[in-house]
Amino acid sequence: MDKVLLASELVYYNGLTVDIYYPPNYGFKAKLPFVILVHGLEEKTEFDKDMVSQMDWAKLIAASGMIAVSAQSGAAPNPASYRALEFLAANADVLGLDLTRIGFWTASSQGAPMFLMLRDKELPYRDGFRAGVFVYQHLTTDPSDWPPKFSLFVIKAGKDAYVSGSAMDKFVARARSIGLPTEYVEVADAPHGFDTIKNTQAAKDAIRHALEFFKAKLLK
Repeated sequence: MDKVLLASELVYYNGLTVDIYYPPNYGFKAKLPFVILVHGLEEKTEFDKDMVSQMDWAKLIAASGMIAVSAQSGAAPNPASYRALEFLAANADVLGLDLTRIGFWTASSQGAPMFLMLRDKELPYRDGFRAGVFVYQHLTTDPSDWPPKFSLFVIKAGKDAYVSGSAMDKFVARARSIGLPTEYVEVADAPHGFDTIKNTQAAKDAIRHALEFFKAKLLK
């Protein structure tokens, strides 16, 4: 993680910036798949791309051989996320991004922009959406119109006081019923935000499993 490369504070739209994390020793000679860390809440000190948890996940993804992208959300996260994707697509050759292998990572209440993109059949590069890792994510949406090649990895915190575990159960059942490949892991004794506050073997295993999922779906 300490050796990943970082292109920081690139302006993508209306003064908003994006950080792009690259694997160590990446030479920009071949395009790599990339994972967008979704920021679905209005930009505030406690909810931004410089959150330690966001930066750590980005570094882990980059250290695993992929590119991680984390953009400011501004005052309007949904349209900002669209503008960020437009910026990435327009500069894919320079930034080393493979638009046919795109993943998403999201946690808690941050998923709204991703859900819009997954449903938007007019969105360019939507066919490149391949994988999503949802960590203790509010899941009350219907995935029936998501890209058919999209695969899911869902992590449930068994002691979550903020996110409905039953809603996550129902979402996973629905995704599986319509044929979306879905892995479902529960960290039984974990609270909301366990990946940032719990240094347990179960937490480490869930994080490692999520990274292996990304590698299996994007590094083919």
